[in-house]
Amino acid sequence: MSKGFKILIIDDEKELCDLVQLILKDEHYMVECAHTLKEGIKKWIRLQPSILILDNFLPDGTGLDFIKQVPEVLFKSKVIIITGEGKLSREQAQNIGVEFFIEKPFSLKVIRELVQEIIMVQEN
Repeated sequence: MSKGFKILIIDDEKELCDLVQLILKDEHYMVECAHTLKEGIKKWIRLQPSILILDNFLPDGTGLDFIKQVPEVLFKSKVIIITGEGKLSREQAQNIGVEFFIEKPFSLKVIRELVQEIIMVQEN
């Protein structure tokens, strides 16, 4: 696994963000969090992360709003959309170009394994 991959997590649940950040930093990835759409867009533009973990429902918009405002995200980052059950279907996410989709609740192991899988593909 390559060290130094940049990952941005945009989720308004601070505790969830902290936990995901902690397990990914243990894997030696560079991880930052944002808790609003506005903050997330600014950080994404600055960081240009390899992976974006994006909650679909944020206090100031949705993950879909993020993609509409920053469409190049789908070309520059692998996007993992996280949403509560029934709020965004896998088909809706795929229709906008998102390859990875996780429904809450999920285990932290799922996030870690998905990130590792994405990075292995990018390295090859």
